[in-house]
Amino acid sequence: MTKDQPEKQDTLQQTHAPRVRQIQDVPVFDCHVYLSPANELGQVHVRAAALTEVVAVGRNERDALRNVVAKFKEVVGGYTSRGEPIPWLVPPTPAQPGETQRFIPVHF
Repeated sequence: MTKDQPEKQDTLQQTHAPRVRQIQDVPVFDCHVYLSPANELGQVHVRAAALTEVVAVGRNERDALRNVVAKFKEVVGGYTSRGEPIPWLVPPTPAQPGETQRFIPVHF
């Protein structure tokens, strides 16, 4: 481990921009989301940490995650198809009390 490695790691942690990877010509985005505990109706709310437009709700965690992935694809796909930059929040919003985080690889 060299002296430069911790600096590089710190720089990566400070940018917090979602990573975009290419896997056999398929873009893959890392979608970082926060889940709220189920409300009085049993609904689970979920929001993307770095893209305020991406929010969803579901009957349970699995349903909420499925819905947020669909919304993420809709929003990010819209920006990319229009050739517009994606307005990532850097740094991303922090989790609120009671929220849990998940990291979801989203393939386009």
